[in-house]
Amino acid sequence: MRLIQHDTFLIKSKPPFSEWPGIVHRFLEEQGLSYGKFYYFFDEQSLKGCPRAVKDCPSLGEPVHVNGGSYGFFDTWVLSNIHTPTACTEADLLPLMKKLHRSYGFSDVTLYYLDVDFFGRVIPAERDLTPARQQAEWHNKPLDPTIFLDRQLQGCGFTLHRDILGNNTICMSMDLIRDGELLDPGPYVDAMKALLPGVRHRSIQEVVLSEEEKADIAARSEAAGPLLERVHSFFEARLPGDQGQNRFPSQYKVAPILKKLSKEQGWHYRFLADGVFFMTKTTPKGQTLKLTADSGPSRYDTGFYLDFQGVGYSHRLWTAVYLPTSQEELNRAAEEVFAAAAEFEASPLLQELTDHFPEVPGWFLPD
Repeated sequence: MRLIQHDTFLIKSKPPFSEWPGIVHRFLEEQGLSYGKFYYFFDEQSLKGCPRAVKDCPSLGEPVHVNGGSYGFFDTWVLSNIHTPTACTEADLLPLMKKLHRSYGFSDVTLYYLDVDFFGRVIPAERDLTPARQQAEWHNKPLDPTIFLDRQLQGCGFTLHRDILGNNTICMSMDLIRDGELLDPGPYVDAMKALLPGVRHRSIQEVVLSEEEKADIAARSEAAGPLLERVHSFFEARLPGDQGQNRFPSQYKVAPILKKLSKEQGWHYRFLADGVFFMTKTTPKGQTLKLTADSGPSRYDTGFYLDFQGVGYSHRLWTAVYLPTSQEELNRAAEEVFAAAAEFEASPLLQELTDHFPEVPGWFLPD
């Protein structure tokens, strides 16, 4: 199990793309770090830029046709060393940096500097075919490893990305768990911020499971089927299901009653956006109960969704959609949902669920 923090710097027009590799190298030099692997990915919908790029840099290899039309998007032509290694090095590409995003007409331009020895140790990058495999399953097609090729690399390092939609980002990715210890990425993040003054930044953490861990979670989830059915029956006897919508607007406030009930019953309350609220609790084994309330601005309905989450899984325990037309009706609905959740917490069913799945590490942040 890996915990990877992705710190993404959202660049507008400055610094220009041609200077980004220099920024990465300056960071590595200042921090006493190095990288071990270099990858590239360039794509376009018409075979125009790829031949020009290959003419300027023959070591890029031959363009590959990706049959995206059979997998739910569009066909592309790709130059990359992710799927098929080439002789192309970073030194070969640096003279072409300005042409890469200005002259060839590529839809996406992405460079990867991976296997950076953050915290004094390299955790090798891996290629994860999950995006391609899921797309193949959704469209009932055989696996094509070139589908979503640019999303398949996972590891420590830097991803430099530009596209025709104006998404210009430098992403620094670091493994934070070493020998069971949670490490502090703060000094590295601060050092990168210093090299990109005034550039907006966001940070997220991603849990990456091994194939063995994925198989274990899948087996446990399948075996939990009868137990989850009993949980569904528990809530079915106490709460309504999905009642659709009123189709006419109503006026009531959702936040006050949620704040009140959350405080009384020990839920952590958070407003997300656009009428969506999260209330969470942590079980003794570290799993999360997440109660979501969703009420659109016109108040055609208010839905409550209870999920049981851990590392690598999330199971919907119940959905209750109400059609309140007044504040009093909304308050009664919320009270009914919280009462059912409290009864479930005190029942043997929750204990069975927590015992069925592995204990959650203390550093895990639920979705």
